[in-house]
Amino acid sequence: MVLMSLSTVIADIPAPNDNKIEGGERHTLSVDGYVTTKFASVGDDVEIIAMTRGHSDNTFVTANILKFPNDPMGLLNSQSLEGSGVVIDQVVLTQDGAHEDDPSTMMWSGDYVVPVSSVGGVYGARIVAEDGSMRASDDPTQINQL
Repeated sequence: MVLMSLSTVIADIPAPNDNKIEGGERHTLSVDGYVTTKFASVGDDVEIIAMTRGHSDNTFVTANILKFPNDPMGLLNSQSLEGSGVVIDQVVLTQDGAHEDDPSTMMWSGDYVVPVSSVGGVYGARIVAEDGSMRASDDPTQINQL
């Protein structure tokens, strides 16, 4: 069985937001995302969840699936991803409605099926929210960038 590690984006890490001032008012778009599993094998379905604030009806959210050069077993000890990863696929997330505890937070979800042709390795998901000229992202490597 080939195991693939999907790096979870930890909810505690502040995601880079995007800001703009329009009509004298400041607008901020933010996104926070995660995957529902750390380990998956070929053919497995991995659910991707995102939450946005500052969104509008024109916001769309995607998850770029990234492959990292890390050795999966080495990652268990280091907890650090090498480089920024290579985009190998993209998933468009669908809007699921407002968060049950916070109506200003929109919930999004999507599924990624690990391809049968995958040879294993370390993978992550970069969640990107776009709304007009604003773009916010939540990246599995951003803890190294803080």
